[in-house]
Amino acid sequence: MTERRSQPTGSSAALLPAALTVPLWFAACAEPRTSPPAAADLSLAPSLASGRARAASKAERYKKYLSGGAYAALFGRRQGGSAHALGFPHGGRRGKIADLADVLVNDRGQPGLGQSEVTIAEHGGTIVVGYNDAAGFENFNEGLTGWAISHNRGRSFLDGGGLPRMASSGFIHFGDPGLAVDNGGTFYFTDLCFDFNTDPVLSGICLTIGRRHGQTIDWGTPIYVVSSLPDVLDKPFPAVDPQGRDVYVSYSRFSNDAPCGQIEVIASHNGGQSFGNPVVAQPGEDCVVNQGSEPAIGPDGQVYLTFERDWLTSLTPRIMASRSLDRGASFSPPTVVRTITSIAFNPPSGYNRDVINDYPRIAAALTGPFRGGVYITYHDASSGAPDVFMSRSSDGLGWSGPVRVNHATADYQFFPAVAIEPSGNVDVMWYDRSLDPGTALTNTFWGQSTDGGRTFDRNARVSDVATDWLATSSDIAPNFGDYNDIAAGGNRAYVAWGDGRFGDPDVFFSEVRGAGRSPNLALAH
Repeated sequence: MTERRSQPTGSSAALLPAALTVPLWFAACAEPRTSPPAAADLSLAPSLASGRARAASKAERYKKYLSGGAYAALFGRRQGGSAHALGFPHGGRRGKIADLADVLVNDRGQPGLGQSEVTIAEHGGTIVVGYNDAAGFENFNEGLTGWAISHNRGRSFLDGGGLPRMASSGFIHFGDPGLAVDNGGTFYFTDLCFDFNTDPVLSGICLTIGRRHGQTIDWGTPIYVVSSLPDVLDKPFPAVDPQGRDVYVSYSRFSNDAPCGQIEVIASHNGGQSFGNPVVAQPGEDCVVNQGSEPAIGPDGQVYLTFERDWLTSLTPRIMASRSLDRGASFSPPTVVRTITSIAFNPPSGYNRDVINDYPRIAAALTGPFRGGVYITYHDASSGAPDVFMSRSSDGLGWSGPVRVNHATADYQFFPAVAIEPSGNVDVMWYDRSLDPGTALTNTFWGQSTDGGRTFDRNARVSDVATDWLATSSDIAPNFGDYNDIAAGGNRAYVAWGDGRFGDPDVFFSEVRGAGRSPNLALAH
């Protein structure tokens, strides 16, 4: 018997599409646009408005292919409601202990309606969460990347505001957050960053390194992992080895030579103090979009990589994988993990961008009975509505057939993320609409495999309250970003996601106990 939690009512949404629909621009490559991009919002600070307009002009050619974070920062400014959201007494900068099973991460008293696209890392009970933050549209120095910390294993969070800035007055953090942590408790935070003082606007991937200091994180000054004046860099994700020596960042590069994107990886072998030259893992291809990459590190220093090939340029894109055995100096030719049916042109109702991604997520088992296993999760609409699947590998080259993670198959299941517990349990989280099919009511679910990804016997609802995305106001598009995240530590999984229960996007958190049923979970189906 499925236990149902109370949910908002009164939402409505279109039923699932009977057939895939394709926009007119689908068959065309990215071409320079002769008309100017949409003007920057005049309510922004002058430096942000003018700089953002120049950055948008530079990226206009690749607009359709940008990730949610880059799109939101450059083109996704919306007026979703009042400049200041209503306050809420649990969580936030005030740091009050929450009395809900789900814990609010960000401070709702800050300006801007929109905190989503979430990343998470945990060490020794300290949890750091990063997210796109619309507050940066109101405050240039805050930037569009936010973060929060919990020092009590997620019972409450302190909103840290923006990350430190570089010295240039034109520098700004621009979202697309990614987090990793080493065994010593050092946190590695990547995001997009721009410098509006350069001409053309400098596009960069930044790394900010920090350690816990009292009740907060002492972040250092960010550095450019990689930067470019002519090109547009997008969609970074980091991975760090347990000792904190090797740091890898994968990302997409859009350029005149690769207008549909190529996948690159860049490595540091001194703990992120400096980086070498980028390595091309997937060259750019004519009219084939390569996007949504993520690296993972194996127990013996292997570097694994996954990404989506042919996003937006095919109805049946491929989930790809590659491997490096020389600490990121070279990568094997990418192999196909799975050919999927995309939902790119049929986003779930309530999503406020015209296309949505199918990006995969990856993790590797460093310990436990399945040490060395590599796991890639993704959604696939081959059966009509999208479901969440897992493919596994022992070497990063040959891949198993897909194993369905979600038990209920009604409506959309999408945006999965994966983490591996030290015991070897494989934890997956995702957005789920099975409890209220045909509506925009969305919950966050968790599933677990205890046999190395061969089966997923357990599914559970994590969110206490469903979000009606049709009734949610947002200052940014896409309103719930490109991804959510999950981390594992001890015998627990830590889940963080974009959530609209209070009428605009916030970040919420919940803990899942791997070895037994958590009292905060409703076992499903």
